[in-house]
Amino acid sequence: MTKLVLIERLLSRPSVFPKAELASEDGLLCFSDQLSVELLVDAYSHGIFPWPQEGYPIMWFSPDPRGILVNDKLHKSKSQLKSEKKLLSHCRFERNSRFEEVIRGCATVVRKGQAGTWITPKMVEVYINLNSVGAAESFELIDEGDQLVAGLYGVRLKNYFSAESMFGTKPDSSKIVLSYASTLLASEGVTWIDTQMLTQVTSQLGAELISRNQFLILLREALH
Repeated sequence: MTKLVLIERLLSRPSVFPKAELASEDGLLCFSDQLSVELLVDAYSHGIFPWPQEGYPIMWFSPDPRGILVNDKLHKSKSQLKSEKKLLSHCRFERNSRFEEVIRGCATVVRKGQAGTWITPKMVEVYINLNSVGAAESFELIDEGDQLVAGLYGVRLKNYFSAESMFGTKPDSSKIVLSYASTLLASEGVTWIDTQMLTQVTSQLGAELISRNQFLILLREALH
């Protein structure tokens, strides 16, 4: 069975989740004690994503409003363009070449104002499996010494892409790898990226908030 056929079969299954519109005010929809490729495809195709927290079963969310980055509205600041020119003089972009290294980098990077990580060992395992069936991919920035400078990974279903997490070891490098992903995905018919929420980085690149209802309409169109 090809990866494409497998994804089509998973997408055609009835959902086991409550409707996204039933989520609480803070976006929490439901709990589960399971995490699998099948559940992830089901969840993302219905506007739902997992956000584990220590001491709880797996929590599934569908926030309202929802963050998205429209690819043809991507904004690069002067400082980012300067950093990009400098980095690309000795770095190269790759795609899906180091998925496991990227997700583990996202899980271990120290983030200001954040204690611990939501990318648990189980999350790492299942998203690696998701990548192996063609429903998740990564984007990398690699230096001339073959070291990973920045990385982004996310879920890809047809013309839908959810940017799950990213990290960078150089100034603006995480913005640069997200910009690369945005441009490349746009060339393949992916018109927007699900950022789930707004962060300082995604806001600077032009991400915006839309209602959950608007998001679900866009999602259905992307999966059609």
